[in-house]
Amino acid sequence: MITGATGQDGLYMTAHLLFRQTGWKVHAIVRKNSLYLPLLEHMRLSVDGKLHLHYGDITDAFFVLNLLSTVRPSHVYNFAAQSHVAHSFVTPVTTFDTNTHGLMTICESLIKLHL
Repeated sequence: MITGATGQDGLYMTAHLLFRQTGWKVHAIVRKNSLYLPLLEHMRLSVDGKLHLHYGDITDAFFVLNLLSTVRPSHVYNFAAQSHVAHSFVTPVTTFDTNTHGLMTICESLIKLHL
C-alpha cells in the first residue's frame, strides 16, 4: 500500500513496485485533485489489475482503518504530505494535520490490526 501515490515520490515508488517487483499488487491512496492522477490512472490500465486506486484522506481514521483491514498489506509506504513550502505557510493547520496526524492515523490502524 502506498499513500501519496499521486505525488512525485509516490508515483515513482508505485512504478517501481509494479514494474520491478513482479507479482506484486499495489493499493494506492490518492486524492482526486492531484496533478499526477492521470498518469497513475494510465499506469493502472497498463498493468492489468495490479494497481488498485482508493480515493480518500489519510487523516480520516475510519477510512484508513477500513481500507487497511480490507487490503491487509504486507508493506506500507507513506508519501502523503504537504511538501509545497508556499502552501505550508498559507495553510499551516492543514499541513500539520496531513503530515503528522495522517501518519499517526496510519500507524494506529496498523497497530490495531496487528499488521
